[in-house]
Amino acid sequence: MVFGNKDGKQVIHRDLKAENILIKSKSEYKIKVVLSDYGFATKQPINYEFVGTAVYMAPEIIMGFEYTSKVDTWSIGILLFILLTGQPPFKG
Repeated sequence: MVFGNKDGKQVIHRDLKAENILIKSKSEYKIKVVLSDYGFATKQPINYEFVGTAVYMAPEIIMGFEYTSKVDTWSIGILLFILLTGQPPFKG
């Protein structure tokens, strides 16, 4: 997931997981979700660093290939799979 900041720069989170998604406020019809832990966040376009939580890492990161913001999309997919089934999609 690519996030823009004040300067218009694109940021890759690289560590999206359940522990880094917080509910800031909750009312009857509205829930505000906030991302936390930007320790591994970096600017686009391409990176080669091996960072993140292993279960949520995209194959590009694990294999040492160049990667972009699509690794955050992979992490969200893994997170949704875990929320729906209660277990990670891959054994590690």
